[in-house]
Amino acid sequence: MTMNLWFVNDSSNAGQVIVAQSFSNLGSGTTGGNSQLAWLQTGANQGVSVNFQWSIDDDFVWFASQGATSSQQVLATSSTEDVVTLSFDSRGFKFQQVTDVSREATSLQVQQDGSIPNPSNCRVGIGMSGAGTFAQAAQPNIDLAFEVVSTANYAIAFGNWTVATNDTLPAVVVDSLTEFTFATGYTTMTATLSTQNTFTITPGPPPESAAESKRPTVVYRAGVGVVSSS
Repeated sequence: MTMNLWFVNDSSNAGQVIVAQSFSNLGSGTTGGNSQLAWLQTGANQGVSVNFQWSIDDDFVWFASQGATSSQQVLATSSTEDVVTLSFDSRGFKFQQVTDVSREATSLQVQQDGSIPNPSNCRVGIGMSGAGTFAQAAQPNIDLAFEVVSTANYAIAFGNWTVATNDTLPAVVVDSLTEFTFATGYTTMTATLSTQNTFTITPGPPPESAAESKRPTVVYRAGVGVVSSS
């Protein structure tokens, strides 16, 4: 199933639009200390629409900044892929998938073994559709649990920022987030930024229909980036 979020920039400003997942998607069984990540992001000029697209597929993720930046993402969709072990060797960090543990409810678990350096300069957590959503600093001999209780809650912000995909959201972005929930039965929502620089969130695609066809449009796919513009 493909999910869509339309961002319509009806403001007077150019900037960066960032979409994150809401902490309300995580239950009480989630280990504390996580940060929201810049899950989807792109630049948007005045009058531009952006169509963000993704699938509801959970990932395990890590992002390291020792020397050259490196990362790994492992799809977590089967009944035996709900637990991964994060380890470290001379080549860097790596996930080792555990295949003999049955999935329990909606909990995704990361086991960090004793090879993880401390400090690690690495963040580990979960993602969706190929990009990170929540993460925290990797540490040795600490197990993390992520209880995913919903995939319907998101947050959006727009401003004069330069934040890369999978980056931890800086405080200025977190303070600017507008949270919203996908309406029941809808796979498409629209977030319109007004001339007052406030968001209006509505179910369904943008209402402009034929008139909208002349608006510059960017298509952004999670885990890939911009795939087309017109």
